[in-house]
Amino acid sequence: MVQSTTSHIPNPDLHGDRGEVLIQGHIDQLVDRFYVRIRQDAELAPIFEGAIADWEPHLATMKRFWAAVLLHQPGYRGNPPAVHQALRGVTPRHFARWLSLFRLEVASTIPAAAAPAVLARADVIAARLQSVMGIAPTRPDLRESP
Repeated sequence: MVQSTTSHIPNPDLHGDRGEVLIQGHIDQLVDRFYVRIRQDAELAPIFEGAIADWEPHLATMKRFWAAVLLHQPGYRGNPPAVHQALRGVTPRHFARWLSLFRLEVASTIPAAAAPAVLARADVIAARLQSVMGIAPTRPDLRESP
């Protein structure tokens, strides 16, 4: 199990039956591994590399973002809709690919009992971002399999 000294705020849908709970250490590992995949992906790497000049601050921001979303921890300050509205050339297929890679990393880093709630939040976030970007949200039948 991933260890973390950071406390968490209990979230009932993120607790496992065996006492396994989602903690900051899981989120840190998820973000780090996910963005390694993103940077190696032929479809997504050009978009991310074109938008992110310095990866360390981005990774720290994403860790704070997901901790706020999943653990209700304070510390994230940002405006994801505004950031994503500035991107050009992003399509529903890119979001489907993003979700596919995210699912792979969730499966390998997040406790099994918490994974469905994490994935549900990722689905909602992807749909909302697509909506504010003016592109059709990704339909479940268009998703790539991992």
